[in-house]
Amino acid sequence: MWYVELQGKTHEDLMASVLDTINLRKEEEAVRMLLKHLRRRRYKDAFEALSRESGVRLEGDLQARLWHALVENGDYKLSEDILDEAVAEGEFDWYMSWQPYQPEWREMSGCSPQVEERLCCGDAAPAPPGAADLCCADRDPHPRHAVSATAN
Repeated sequence: MWYVELQGKTHEDLMASVLDTINLRKEEEAVRMLLKHLRRRRYKDAFEALSRESGVRLEGDLQARLWHALVENGDYKLSEDILDEAVAEGEFDWYMSWQPYQPEWREMSGCSPQVEERLCCGDAAPAPPGAADLCCADRDPHPRHAVSATAN
């Protein structure tokens, strides 16, 4: 046999206020999702009407200007200017404070010793035709080039 007892205080005014706040936030989030959908589908008039009537804003002024410049108008120069303005106003300060700036060095593409020799000595003879194994893109010869070089 089980006995469950819940103890607490009932504050009807407080609970009514909390429930009203929760319901308001749910409605705002639903309108925000509708606004997002309308903007993605390019229903500009419906987007503006719902935004105006509901009083719900999808984003701040800066983000809205960036959206119009970049997505709607494809104006990359204006988009860069807006981002520069955001940096100057400190919009990215909090985010940037969490980004560690530690370089991570790694070799992008190695060259074979033959290529290194050709690169360091300017008077070296040009590479023979078909010497694909001397490319800097790969440290080791590519199997396809190595097979074709041995087949000739």
